[in-house]
Amino acid sequence: MVLYRRSCSHITERRRRNARTLSLPLYENSVTLTSSQLPTEILDEIVQFALVIASTDLDYPGFAFIRSLTLASSCFRKIVFRRYLSSLTLNTLSQLDNTFKLLLSLGDEPFAGAFSWVRTVHAPSGILSAQPHASQLCYLTNLNELSINCNHEGFSTYQQRFKLICVNLTSCSPIMTLTTLTLTALPRIETRMLQRIALSFPSIVNLYLSCTERLNFSHCWCCLEDSLTCTMHSPVPERYLEVHDLATAFADALKPLKNLTDLHLGVFLSHEDLVYSHMRHAPHYLGHPDIISAPSECDICADHAKDVRMDELAASLIVARKIRGLQTIGWSSFFGYGGGDWASNGEKADDDVNDGGGGDQVEDTNSDIIVGNDCKTKVWILRMNGRVRVRRVPW
Repeated sequence: MVLYRRSCSHITERRRRNARTLSLPLYENSVTLTSSQLPTEILDEIVQFALVIASTDLDYPGFAFIRSLTLASSCFRKIVFRRYLSSLTLNTLSQLDNTFKLLLSLGDEPFAGAFSWVRTVHAPSGILSAQPHASQLCYLTNLNELSINCNHEGFSTYQQRFKLICVNLTSCSPIMTLTTLTLTALPRIETRMLQRIALSFPSIVNLYLSCTERLNFSHCWCCLEDSLTCTMHSPVPERYLEVHDLATAFADALKPLKNLTDLHLGVFLSHEDLVYSHMRHAPHYLGHPDIISAPSECDICADHAKDVRMDELAASLIVARKIRGLQTIGWSSFFGYGGGDWASNGEKADDDVNDGGGGDQVEDTNSDIIVGNDCKTKVWILRMNGRVRVRRVPW
């Protein structure tokens, strides 16, 4: 019995020694394992994915959607707010008021706080120019994309509203980060506005300006006529005698934008009388006075298609010469889709007859893949061997 107890005592002591030995570090520089935690980059991607999913059902996911996420931890809260506030869609004054109050509450210094998280803003012109928050636009120092809807503006208000927005955005310093600017449903496009854009936002890469969203060919003729009277949809010949004059004026105003690569100017280069002529003959041609249609759907107006499409190419060539970095240019057009009859109106070079050079360089360019008939057309630009060429399909 004594021998058995000594044996058990020896085994127990040996196990204790071994246990103490195993608990010692195996190396002089031992490795300490940290607690399992997702990296911040992965958390950021998860939050972004959740917001993308939410945006499929809502144009702008409300704060209730992220409320539980902001309560998870301080790190999670900052990530969620930074992602949530990076893109703002402000459709009402209450949304603007609540959003700016939230931005102000998240930091002591607006310039270095949550306002610097905002990268994209979509809003009507009346919302962005509303006081008192209009003056706080200067805090958006890292803005990359700005989209403004001017549908409720008139000829006497849109210039002043846009000027106020530009002044507030650049009151402290020019925004060098803004690369995309979109202005839709404008009453008109004028050189003063283009000059202000070039001065206020010198780093723009993508510029989209358009008037023709105001014209609605899905309502009655009276509604269409009303929208025509409050929109300068076709500046030739009322504003500019020739398409050449229009293209030259617009290009000169935008010439300071050295980084501009994609430009859309949403005005019709067709003659102003084209729409009114269509309104006179379309009811008789269609055989029903209540049916409204666009000139693109009218065989009579189609006689003008070739000349209009050639003017669009000629204007694009003029703009491409003056703005050296430009790669694409778009216009509003009733004849944006080129059928087989228009296949020969696909390309123009800078030595064409109409541009003071040598022979005619118009060529066939597979016009069946031109941008569709949605009152738009797009032209691609090629610069090679000292020449500029434009056509309606990518090079």
